[in-house]
Amino acid sequence: MLPITAVERETGISKELLRMWERRYGFPCPERDQYGDRIYHHDQIVKLRTIRRLLDAGFRPGKIINLALSELEQLVVHSQRSPDQAIPHDPQLIDSLAVLLKNYQPLALEQWLVQHLMTLGLRQFSQRLIPHLAQEMEDALIRGKLERYECNLFVSHVARLLRQQMLLLPTSAQSPRILLSAPPDSTQPLPLLRLECLLRLDGMDARHFGHEMSVRELHHAAMRHEIDVLLLHFGPAYSATRVSDFIDELRFRLPQQVSLWGFGLQGQRALRRHAEHCDWFHDPAQLSDLIERWHHRITATTDRTAPQHKPAAR
Repeated sequence: MLPITAVERETGISKELLRMWERRYGFPCPERDQYGDRIYHHDQIVKLRTIRRLLDAGFRPGKIINLALSELEQLVVHSQRSPDQAIPHDPQLIDSLAVLLKNYQPLALEQWLVQHLMTLGLRQFSQRLIPHLAQEMEDALIRGKLERYECNLFVSHVARLLRQQMLLLPTSAQSPRILLSAPPDSTQPLPLLRLECLLRLDGMDARHFGHEMSVRELHHAAMRHEIDVLLLHFGPAYSATRVSDFIDELRFRLPQQVSLWGFGLQGQRALRRHAEHCDWFHDPAQLSDLIERWHHRITATTDRTAPQHKPAAR
């Protein structure tokens, strides 16, 4: 039995959403402790983790929340990435990784990751293998085959390896200058590290000052470093209201010429009514289109503001 704060941490679903679903859909259905606070059974937490996976894939809660766990797991299987983007499921690959994590073999784990990095190259390692492995880790966590601390070990080693590889990449002054970050309570580092790595591989001037930056800190960093684009990642724990409020306050503080890009399906669904404030994407492959559109917008703005030469008077 876990309290609602622990359930939010374990599932990535905000307390506000948990309470709303309880009222609207009848699930989850917590009990109450001696103080009248909500407490949740383990089987409900397992189901909530699976629901969160489907929300990330674009499903609407009203369509799935009252399905059985077995039906939800089938939907997860069918909602995997398209064949041209996905890495085929390889039980031996995942089993070998799980053994290293469960037996706490950090040196062997590092060697395992480096071997796959050398085989695939940094771009494919970042764009394809890491999200595939992270998804497999989440599946193993849901099924009880791995513990959260074992998944954290995987994340910390992958994050360190990516940072080491980016130190070897040449620096670039190519525009736009992009600041990558995440708001408070966004504790997963891999999505932004992957994006930073892909941007750096394409020669972009990408700067990453870490996670959990407030609106004030983001504004100060953007002004201090003359940022052109602020790229934010919103995890599934962020409700639609929190995403909207954060973007609205940030847009109010930042100069209009600083573009806002948002990464994550949760935020994309939340901000359909705020599309003029932020460009949302859910696939790193869309970054090249966003950069091209940014250059086109800057060129068009420059042309409009350029002084017009009047013909000489007769």
